[in-house]
Amino acid sequence: VAALEQRLGIKLPSDYRDFILSYNGGYFSDPIFVSLDAGCPRDRLTVLYGIGASDKTAELASKRHLALFSENDPIQVLPIGYTIMGNLLILIVDDDSAGSIVLKRASSDDYFNIADGINGLFDLIVSSEGASD
Repeated sequence: VAALEQRLGIKLPSDYRDFILSYNGGYFSDPIFVSLDAGCPRDRLTVLYGIGASDKTAELASKRHLALFSENDPIQVLPIGYTIMGNLLILIVDDDSAGSIVLKRASSDDYFNIADGINGLFDLIVSSEGASD
């Protein structure tokens, strides 16, 4: 994690850093998350990126993921995963909102603030059995 922070020139928010050290990302089969932002689409968490991921598409801070944002030097936003609908999960790493997680709708410029941190994202998850449409 320290090597990644040094390479990117950032300091990861402490809760996200703890998540990476404990779990190093993950693949999810069915968790629905419901944002408090009424305009945010209801979605299912699919992948959170990790360091040294077995699948290159799930590598945290890959050049491919960082290239999605042309004016991101120095690093201000860090893609950290995606959803079943192809929406991108982004961690804010610079400014007063550092640690916040934003959902970027696929093929759109729509952004939704969904959580104050990684723990807040997990607090939004409901089981598919308990979810109502």
